[in-house]
Amino acid sequence: MPPVPSTSSAPVRSAPSGDSSTGSAPSSLLQLARIIRRGDPVVFVTGSGLSAPSGIPTFRGAEGVWAKWVLEWGTRAAFLADPRGWYDNFWIPAHVVAEPGSTSERTYEPSAGHFAVAEVAACRQTNVHVITQNIDGLHQRAGLPSERLVEVHGRAG
Repeated sequence: MPPVPSTSSAPVRSAPSGDSSTGSAPSSLLQLARIIRRGDPVVFVTGSGLSAPSGIPTFRGAEGVWAKWVLEWGTRAAFLADPRGWYDNFWIPAHVVAEPGSTSERTYEPSAGHFAVAEVAACRQTNVHVITQNIDGLHQRAGLPSERLVEVHGRAG
């Protein structure tokens, strides 16, 4: 995959192409560790895949929100025809309650991935930020400093 062009004025440095101690190319994880350690800007872009291990359904997976409800309820027309029904029969069961008809709210804990990203970003010498599509608040609950987080779709609750 070609590198993504930077729009910032800061110089972009790439990871070293080889590991002089072994003569072989370093792993991607080792390259990332070196970039982070140098304090180079790093942005993690996260989505539902990071929260799936926490038990939050993805949107497009086989058991995802859209796979179950999108054709019937996930449309603007369905919302406009019956806004209350849309919330009661689609939005609330898909996003808030444990199961349709239930009154107990879902509760989730951050995944190992949330904690790993938060731990790396919390180090003072790093220049790590996170952009997420998730609205679950699990990055913050894992300890990610809010000044290092951009929530593209906002936050539920």
